[in-house]
Amino acid sequence: MNKQHLLIIFAFCLQAGTTWSQIYTGAVSAAAGGTGRASVEPGSASFLNPAMMVHQKGQQIFTAKSQDEFAIGLTDNSEDSPIPTSVSYWQKSVDNGTLDGTYKLQDFRLSFAEFVSTYWAVGLTAHVYQAQSEEKTWNQGNLDFGVMVTPVPEVGLAVVFYDLGQENSEIPEKLRLSPRIGLGFNHLYRDYFRSRLDLVSGPEQNFRRSTVMVGFESYLNQWILARFGMSSNTYLKQDLSSFGLGLDLPRFRINYAYQFVLNNSKDQRHAIDIVIPL
Repeated sequence: MNKQHLLIIFAFCLQAGTTWSQIYTGAVSAAAGGTGRASVEPGSASFLNPAMMVHQKGQQIFTAKSQDEFAIGLTDNSEDSPIPTSVSYWQKSVDNGTLDGTYKLQDFRLSFAEFVSTYWAVGLTAHVYQAQSEEKTWNQGNLDFGVMVTPVPEVGLAVVFYDLGQENSEIPEKLRLSPRIGLGFNHLYRDYFRSRLDLVSGPEQNFRRSTVMVGFESYLNQWILARFGMSSNTYLKQDLSSFGLGLDLPRFRINYAYQFVLNNSKDQRHAIDIVIPL
């Protein structure tokens, strides 16, 4: 049996912006400009691209907590599991001055993935999104479908279809999930420098209102990684920059990320992931 791993991820985040095209992003992706749909991100597969679960061996459990946000999930891709599977839950309280009152947002996710050939993998996430005000609760059922291709070990390509369920027009527009398409590219050069390029459409799969993201990751030495990235969101008219560091030790890993919107110094996010192999 392959050695199983238990990854406990604690992310302490201050959410940047008000857009729900991507509900949760871990510190590695956040430091690299929000990219990662074509790479392997422990704890983020169910949210970025469920197809990447086929490359996560063993078992992983993660949890995220901040002042107004909480997430928890479990992924199982051990030899005893018939198919890579993940269950996740996310919630957040929203009151940023642009909405009428305070809302509680929740998302319940169940994801599956499998290889369809040597280089191709597919993944499916079924999730129920809920927005709750003091007077009313709205639900929206959704499906995410992802494809990941690794023609050579150093290259990954991905396409993800987000929120394919029927849109609930009663949910306040700023909190509503709308169908989007995500594209991802990942390249690893000589095992020490990784470059990523992602493109996510705007609502209703409109690429004229898309977000372009680019990110880089490099080992500074045997244990320390540096990450940085940027993104441009034409839908929200926001340009974002990010950077972070990772400490990759044999029995302990920690990742830190800082994101900030260039035209709004108050719009920022901090994230920390702690990874403990077992």
